[in-house]
Amino acid sequence: MSRTLLVFLVGSLIALILFLIFGNRIRVLNPKFLILKQAIKAQTRLNGYPSQYNRFIMAQAMHETGFLRSNLFRNFNNAFGMKYPKQRTTVSIGGTKNDFARYKTIEDSVIDLLLWFNARRIPKDINSMSQYAAVLKARNYYEDTFQNYFNGLTNATKIIE
Repeated sequence: MSRTLLVFLVGSLIALILFLIFGNRIRVLNPKFLILKQAIKAQTRLNGYPSQYNRFIMAQAMHETGFLRSNLFRNFNNAFGMKYPKQRTTVSIGGTKNDFARYKTIEDSVIDLLLWFNARRIPKDINSMSQYAAVLKARNYYEDTFQNYFNGLTNATKIIE
């Protein structure tokens, strides 16, 4: 068995044990969860988005980062899998070797998502997760099927609420 596979299996086992012990309260153990939640709440309010967007955007961040475990999130504060933009306004501090955006802070990642919203004219009257996923799909935010992405958002919502 390779060392990488062993590390993956041990990490997965630890995550499973923690989930079984703490259930969906596991997020409390990650201080970045609270930082992200506060940043989303502050930035959506500042940019005039209704409160339901907090839930949509938090589910999106959790889904995109594998519940805050992705390398992109941990090392570059990229909570949404955003690519480094070539033409629109951004607060990113540059790109990774794979052209993903790097951010100084988690809040900058949230700000950049809302800049993308403005550039793509994301409406401020979305009322459901299904509608949110459909609008993101229509604006080419993700390549996956609508159903897979919607399911990912829905599953993330179950964990964070």
